[in-house]
Amino acid sequence: IKERAGKRITLIDGKELVEFVSCSYLGLDTDPRIIAAANTNIQKCGVTFPAARTRIKVESFVVLDNLLNQIFCNKFSLTFASLHLGHLGILPLLGSGELPSYPLKTNGPLFVLDKTVHASIQIHQALLAQFGQVVKINFEQREEIEQWLKEAAKSKRTPILIADSVESMGGINPVKWLLESAENYDGYVYLDDAHGMSVFGEKGCGYVLDVLGREFHPRLILATSLAKAFGAVGGVIILPTEKDLKFAKQFASTYVYGGPPPLSIIDSAIASAHIHLSGEVNKLQKQLWENVNHFDQLITGNIVNRNKLSPIRGIFVGNEYEAINYASLLRKQGYAVTTAMYPTVKKGESLLRVGLSSVHTKEEIYSFCQTANDFKKKFFSHSDVRTIAVEL
Repeated sequence: IKERAGKRITLIDGKELVEFVSCSYLGLDTDPRIIAAANTNIQKCGVTFPAARTRIKVESFVVLDNLLNQIFCNKFSLTFASLHLGHLGILPLLGSGELPSYPLKTNGPLFVLDKTVHASIQIHQALLAQFGQVVKINFEQREEIEQWLKEAAKSKRTPILIADSVESMGGINPVKWLLESAENYDGYVYLDDAHGMSVFGEKGCGYVLDVLGREFHPRLILATSLAKAFGAVGGVIILPTEKDLKFAKQFASTYVYGGPPPLSIIDSAIASAHIHLSGEVNKLQKQLWENVNHFDQLITGNIVNRNKLSPIRGIFVGNEYEAINYASLLRKQGYAVTTAMYPTVKKGESLLRVGLSSVHTKEEIYSFCQTANDFKKKFFSHSDVRTIAVEL
């Protein structure tokens, strides 16, 4: 990309596309106020102060933390340069049993991961295995979750359920049920709310806290991202007490030893936080859900997440080659979508991931759906992959 205007992107070869790829669900990353805020302190303090924040930090980091605390129900926020680094910093503390609000039983933790949890968590399975057993299961099967909760109780271990709240390729996990189940077995739930952040809840608090009525459950460890609908960059871990926050600042290695996010990004995040706290974000949410509903009414076929409160839709294709060809046809007509295939989804269950935004116009959505419907009917109802290849 060399230029953007709304949801229209211009590539380096000059071709223009309407993109349904990015996770800019509210368009805040191109909001002029957030862009302008990047220059707030750069002349006074530089692009960054290259030292760990445990030693010395610019005031903007304190300002942002205080604003995020207000968004997250007056709990305690710890920011990282990325959510990946947030997971890497906090999961070992959770596994150690030393994090004040999350003590463990005699035989340590049993980590139960949803098999579709984000790759930034799955990559840490070997790290988690240093603290306790790690299993991966399908969180769509509640009886399987209950089986492992019972196994944890039997072996005197603390179950820690780990999942995304709003899944990136379709699906929403049952937050209340997970927390209630964990509580019954003295366990905890670690939720990645990256795709729920900003698009749900009062002040954009996210899907998890919205479902919980803005009450932070004592069995919850919440992780989220500022790099999607929030309109900035960075990861946040939200903890229930100041004691937990101080402990994490002292022992989370990626915070203690990691360099800070660029100051321009932090100042932009401050501007976004003000937009959230002003209530303006709720107007953007309304516009997003209107666009999502518009899409659902127009698109035909087997659609992942249809009529669900999620900014993500999937046009189910199945065959991997057909999905690639379908996306290529759409690109030729000026639309960019994500082709989701194994191992992101199951083999033979490929789909076109469509990310919707408040910034999409009704005309862009209508035109995309008409084109996608026409291609589906022409090429993919009873398709032969070789025939499609010839057409391309």
